[in-house]
Order: sequence, then C-alpha cells, then structure tokens
Amino acid sequence: MRLIRLEFAGIGSFADRMEIDFEALGTAGLFLIEGATGSGKSTILDAVVFALYGTPAGSDSDLGRLDSHLRDRGREPFVELDFEVEAARYRIHRTPRHERDKRRGSGTKVDDGGVSLVRLHPDVCDVSHRAKEIGDWVVEHIGLTKQQFVSTIVLAQGEFANFLDADTKE
Repeated sequence: MRLIRLEFAGIGSFADRMEIDFEALGTAGLFLIEGATGSGKSTILDAVVFALYGTPAGSDSDLGRLDSHLRDRGREPFVELDFEVEAARYRIHRTPRHERDKRRGSGTKVDDGGVSLVRLHPDVCDVSHRAKEIGDWVVEHIGLTKQQFVSTIVLAQGEFANFLDADTKE
C-alpha cells in the first residue's frame, strides 16, 4: 500500500481544511513528520488510521477526539485518504461522529458519521458505503489489521514503550 493524498477538516487540532501530498513528500522513498509538541503530528497519524480503520491510531484513543472543538459547527468534519494498493487507486472518505447544528430550529444534533470507498483508477467505481464491508476490505487488501498497521507502519505517540516491551511473537 502507498499513501497518495490526505485531506481533512475539523479533525483534532485542525479546524480548517488541510491537505498533504504524500507523493511529493515521498520522492526520496521516506519522509518524517516532525514538529513541536502540539503542532498536530498525532492528528495526522490519527487521520490516516481513522480513514483506513475507523478509529484513531492510539490504542486507548476515543473517537470523540477526532471532532475538532475549534471547528465551525455548520461544517462537517471529514477525512479523505487516497491510496494505492494492488495497482489500483482508491479514495476512502470518513466522517466521524460529531455534533452539528440542527437544520431546523436552534441547538445541535449528534451525527453518527459515515464512510465510503471508491476505486479511482483504473476505472471509477463505488466499492462500498458500509463500515463493516469497508473494514473487511481494508484488512483483506492492505493485508494488515489496525493493530498490525499501527505497530509496523505508524507508531502513535505514547505507544513506543509498548513496542519496546513487546515480546518477539508480538
């Protein structure tokens, strides 16, 4: 699997739309996400893992942390990840559970969010809009469960001690 593009808005510490072009970053084969404490590095990792698996990267992370407290309540938070697997390109779009303004009257309402997976290349085709089907598809096509992905590809903040203490089998 190869990450191509990540776009998100209203997620974690990012109220506004952000876009990361992983193809441009990875021209040398590797890239590093670095920055000061609180600059949003973990939010970027959470966005990638949430797009693929429906939960943030950290094993004890709660879904509520994805919805930015800084976000305009009239705008829906989302994560959109373009990636390549098995010589095809896909886009997964997820919206986390969030509070939004009511469409009629005053106050807010809880929206449970949603997900869609679309193949972009070689031909455009809807794959699914069901969370369970998409979850199974991701594990089958990427070849990693969420736990395997975060243990080998993404090591979330606070998880390094678990990695160091893990036995060989883990």
